[in-house]
Amino acid sequence: MDLEEKARLQKYYAGLAEKELIEMILEGEKDYQEGAYALLQEEARRRGIEEKVEKICKAFEAQQKSGGEAGQELPPDEFATLFETYNNSDVAFIRSILQANDIEFFVDNESFNAIQPLATAPIIVKVKAAQLEEARELLADFQGGSFGQGKV
Repeated sequence: MDLEEKARLQKYYAGLAEKELIEMILEGEKDYQEGAYALLQEEARRRGIEEKVEKICKAFEAQQKSGGEAGQELPPDEFATLFETYNNSDVAFIRSILQANDIEFFVDNESFNAIQPLATAPIIVKVKAAQLEEARELLADFQGGSFGQGKV
């Protein structure tokens, strides 16, 4: 990566909300060009949120390892998949419902799809395992947009 690209990414990452920065870090290093992921981590350190990021990453990795399958008991501080879609409108709607009801959640791959518009990775909405059933009840009638993947 040349100095101009590095400066552009640093500026972009500095402008991200904390939640967006964490979501991008959760996506993992494999989806970024050489050096870009290190700049993400550098931005987290600059903001003094590296401990928070590390804690969320550990919970995310544990959930990934467990598979988060239906019926599987997850510790209440871990996250479980609520919904997958390719439609940003679905995510905006779900986000508004979850925020209004104080459901703790994060959105995986949302920033990646903004950077790579033709990406084929779905946007994944994850909620705290302890709040998964409540979130499903709130969104029971939600069908998703034309690119959604079925019901919640």
